[in-house]
Order: sequence, then structure tokens, then C-alpha cells
Amino acid sequence: MASIAEVKAQIEQAKQSSQQAMRAVQMLNNQLDQAIQQITAASQGTQHPKVQQSLVALQQAKQKASEVQASIAGGVRSATEYAAQL
Repeated sequence: MASIAEVKAQIEQAKQSSQQAMRAVQMLNNQLDQAIQQITAASQGTQHPKVQQSLVALQQAKQKASEVQASIAGGVRSATEYAAQL
């Protein structure tokens, strides 16, 4: 069985990995925002259904990315609480 110090160190590593993942998701969100702006600008003045489908799909991707961020944050929070109880 691992010592408390070893467990805490492993949890800290997991938290760091999770924080890196959160930064990657934030970058994804930024790229999606950029894509939405670009499609909106490129299609200004049109109501073509494919443009609307594209924008809806990108907005859905942003929503799912936000859900991923919230899940990661919850995991980090729980791991932090667990480590504090050791």
C-alpha cells in the first residue's frame, strides 16, 4: 500500500494533468468561437440552411466542451477534498 505522501503526490499529478486538459478545452472553445465568427462573417446576408446547421453544430460543440470543463473541475475539486482528508 502506498504511503499518504505518495498518494498525495499522485493526486497532485492527476490534478496537474486535469488542469492541462482544462486549458486544452479552453483552447478548443476559443477555436470554436473563431470558427463561429468566421462562418457568420462569410455568410452574412444569407439564410442558407447549411449555414444555420453549421452554426448550430458548432454551438452544440461549445456546449459540450463547457460540460467537459465542468466535469474536469468537479473531478479536481473532489480529488483536492480527498487529499485534504488524508
